[in-house]
Amino acid sequence: MVSDNGYLTFGTDGTDFTNDAIPDPVEPNDLIAVFWDDMDLREAGTVYVWGSAEEGVFIVQWHEGPRFFSEQRYTFQAILDASGAITFQYLTMEPGRLD
Repeated sequence: MVSDNGYLTFGTDGTDFTNDAIPDPVEPNDLIAVFWDDMDLREAGTVYVWGSAEEGVFIVQWHEGPRFFSEQRYTFQAILDASGAITFQYLTMEPGRLD
């Protein structure tokens, strides 16, 4: 599952927006935290997903996503390769408080 809060999970809960310790009795525990934060994509930002079994790649891009209660915008990607490699790419990560 792709979460708008900056992570991918192999479980069922893609709604967690708090950076809990892992493992935790509450999901998600099986996640790839690209930029796990409380993002607010209701009015701005988009999550793009693209994959090709033929090319053996799956890409998720969080584009111009704002943090909740902030004007900061973030653009970043997770690229999962059929070999098992995972690449994170960060284009726009505006400075500011990340608490």
